[in-house]
Amino acid sequence: MRRLASISAAVVLCAAPVACTSTDALRTEGGAEPRFAIVSRHDAVAERTAAVPVETLVPPVGSERRFVALAGARKGKVVVQRTVDAGEGRLAIEEHDGAPSERFVLEPRDGGYAISMVETYGEDSRSVFARPLLFAPARLTSGEQHPCDSPMEVTLLSNGKPRASGTARRNLRITGEAEIDLHGERLRATVVEVEFVAELDAATARRVSELFVVADRGVVAEQWRERLLILGLIPRNSRETLVIQPTKGAAR
Repeated sequence: MRRLASISAAVVLCAAPVACTSTDALRTEGGAEPRFAIVSRHDAVAERTAAVPVETLVPPVGSERRFVALAGARKGKVVVQRTVDAGEGRLAIEEHDGAPSERFVLEPRDGGYAISMVETYGEDSRSVFARPLLFAPARLTSGEQHPCDSPMEVTLLSNGKPRASGTARRNLRITGEAEIDLHGERLRATVVEVEFVAELDAATARRVSELFVVADRGVVAEQWRERLLILGLIPRNSRETLVIQPTKGAAR
C-alpha cells in the first residue's frame, strides 16, 4: 500500500505510528461502511507471531487490491493498487486514486524484491536508487531487521531534469500483534513497521508506516505519518490511513 510502505519520492516523508483509528461513516459503492480500529496490541513474540511472506507485501502480477482512505488528504477516495509485469524479471506496483498517483519498480533479490525506482505523478518526480532498497524479504520474521541505504537521485518526470540528490535509508521489521476491528469484524494482525528516510540537498524527510497483515488476507490496513523539513526551516507534516475496501456483505 502506499503503500504498502510507500515512498513519496520528490522531497519525501514522516513521524510516529498512530495508536488507533476509527472512521466517519464513509460509504463505498457497494453500500458497506469501511471501519478500522486497533482494539489492543502487544509486542511481537518470536515463537508465536506470524511471519510475513513476500507474496503478502508483493501480490502476484495481474492482482488488484482496492483500499479506502479513511484519513488524510485523500479521505473518502478509493485507492487501487495493481501489480504488473515491468519486463526483465521486474514487477511494478501501480497506484491509482482516480488518476495515476505512484509507481514502484521492483527487482528480484534473494527470493524477495527491492525498489529500484519510484515515480510520483502528483509531484512530477522520479526517484532512482543506485543500490535498490529492500522492499520485502522472502520471509519477514519477528526479531529481524532489514536496514539498507543507497544514493538517491530525483529528476522531473516531465523532462528528466535533475531535481535533488542525497541518501535514502529503509528498514522493515515486525513490531508486534494487534487485535483490530475491520468493518465490524475482530481479527488478529501482525504489525509490520516500514521506515524510510531521505536526506536530500534541499530537504530531509522521514516516513514511518504501519502495515496490518492478517493471515490469508494480506495487508488489510496501513497507517503512515511523514515529516518533511525543507531547507532545514519549513516543516510539513502529513498522514494517511488506508483500509481494504469492504465487500457489500461486510459486517457493520
